[in-house]
Formats: sequence, C-alpha cells, structure tokens
Amino acid sequence: MKENNFYINGLFFSQKTTGVHRFARQLLMEIDKICGKNEIVVVVPMGTNTPLYHNIQIVEYGTRHGLLWEQIDYPIFLRKHKGTGVNLCNSQPLLKPGIICIHDVAYKTHPEYFKTLHGKLSVAWHKLVYRIAAWSKMPILTVSYFSKYSIVDTYHVSPNRIHVISNGWQHISNVKPAEHVLDKYGLQEKAFYFTLGNINYNKNTKWVVEYAQKHPQDTFVLSGIRVKNSDIDIDHVKNVKWLGYLSDNEIVALYKYCKAFIFPSIHEGFGIPPMEALSQGAKIIVANTTCLPEIYQSGAIYIDPYDTDVDLESLLNTTHVDAPNLVLSRYSWKSSAEKLYKLLKNM
Repeated sequence: MKENNFYINGLFFSQKTTGVHRFARQLLMEIDKICGKNEIVVVVPMGTNTPLYHNIQIVEYGTRHGLLWEQIDYPIFLRKHKGTGVNLCNSQPLLKPGIICIHDVAYKTHPEYFKTLHGKLSVAWHKLVYRIAAWSKMPILTVSYFSKYSIVDTYHVSPNRIHVISNGWQHISNVKPAEHVLDKYGLQEKAFYFTLGNINYNKNTKWVVEYAQKHPQDTFVLSGIRVKNSDIDIDHVKNVKWLGYLSDNEIVALYKYCKAFIFPSIHEGFGIPPMEALSQGAKIIVANTTCLPEIYQSGAIYIDPYDTDVDLESLLNTTHVDAPNLVLSRYSWKSSAEKLYKLLKNM
C-alpha cells in the first residue's frame, strides 16, 4: 500500500513457477481485485515479464538479477522510498528484513533432505534468512498451522506474530486438460498412478519407485523437476514413466485420467498438488505426515511414507473418504488474499 510504504518483492516473476511462486502469483491476482488503484506496489528487476493488473502497480528497478537483485537493488529501493518489504517466497533482504512468508522450516529442522551442493547451500542461506526473520519484529506469514507451530517451536517466535495465509486450488479450474496427453505418453485412462513433485529427497519419489518395483503390473507416471545428482533411480524401472516438467494443461489431464494421485512427501508446509488433483475428481493418496492430515483430513487415503508394503488397489477399494468439497470449500485464493490485504491495512 502506497500510503503505508509496503512494497512487494516481485523477484518470483522472473523465476520458474513452483508451489511457492504459485502462492505469490495467485495472491496478487486476487488482491488486484480488491485493492485501490496503485495501492499495492510490486517491485521487480528491469525487464521482468509481469501480468497485467488493473490496480496493482508494477515498478521496475535495478539491473541485477536473482539473489543479487534481492540483496542489493531491492533493499536500496526500500531505503530510498522508506518502505517495508513484503516477501512471499521464503527469502528476503538480509539487511532490510520485512514481512516474510516462511512456507516451512525443513531447511532448519531437516537439513538431511538436501543432499546436493545446491541443496546444502540453500540450507545455509535459508537458515540465515529465517533466523533474521525471527529476530526482527515484523509479522511472519506461513501456509498451515503445522508450519506455524514448527516456526514457534524452532525459532521461539510468539504465535501472535505468525499469520496463516493458506494456499488455494482455484487456479487449476480454469486450465483445460490436454486431451492428447494419454496418446502422447502411451497411457490408458484410469490405468496409471500419477505423482507430481520434484525428484528430491523430501518429496519422497523413492516411495513410488520402490512400490512400483514390487507391483510390476501397475503403471506409475512421474512429473516434476529432476534435481541434479539425485540418488533416486527412476531410469531402470520399466513400469515407471518419467515425463519431466509438464504444462499445466498436461498435468490437469493426468489428474483427470489417473487411477489415483500419489503424494508420498515426508515434509510439506501445505502441499498444493493433492488439492489440485482433488478438484479434478482424482482420488488422492497422501503421506500421513506433517501438514497433510491437517489439510486433507478425511478427504484422502493415507500411507506411511516409509513403508511400501501396502496394497494401493485394496486401499482404493476399501477406504472411505469424504466428498472432495469438504476439503476444497475450506481453501481459496480469494479468502487468503483478503486476509493478507487486511493484515497490511491494519498495519
């Protein structure tokens, strides 16, 4: 808000969209519908492609990119305009901390999840960012009550400083399924399990691969970004199809036509993909860990993410789950945007 000198860190517009970036993009789309003209200002590096907003003002500033822009150009802008930063994607300027959304604290509580050099550098960086956020007096945002109390327990922050601004799923309802996707990848409708997520340790793709090896009669489809030096072997399991990074249209089609969506993640701050899948009519099988039981309650089938000695077919046929709307009706980008907008107004 211009009169209160809040300026949103728009670096995420220059980065490939993950769940964290989706959160930021969708909140701004909804805030644009309720804020006044130029009341919300987003600062981005020069030359960044951004959406067209009716009310949100985009300001291009600084010639650097990536982390250097966030740590040099963006804080210079904030000091010049005597402003407070609003950072929605787990990072913020070290020398000009503001409001930050910490989606989860796995970097601090489970550094063993991040095995590559890049992962270890990310651990060191985010631990520093989160510690400075805890030391500051600014509000902290997060996406679930599990994450809220993880922050409280880990960094001894007052619960009153932490505001839960959840994810939503409505973005996926406007995406048309790419109907050709089954023929393209040699799949049969309702004859494959689908998993979406980066191929790294905490997403626990290993569970799917190990289960697939025990059930060669079933087909498993994986999509996401493959982390370099991943120790998960997905290339030599014949009934596992690795499709890489897919378009939203292809993902929606796979949600729609899969036998079930599997999300065996061992650590999540929220977990958007199962909610997207649920909105497309898929049955969802999720790990019984971290925030997932909080979010999905009785709308999902649960598995132990460390045990592959189960029968998914039997679980699908015998487990009662509630209607998807009982989960979906609790979350929306609109209501989350209203909460964030109200928080900034009250400050």
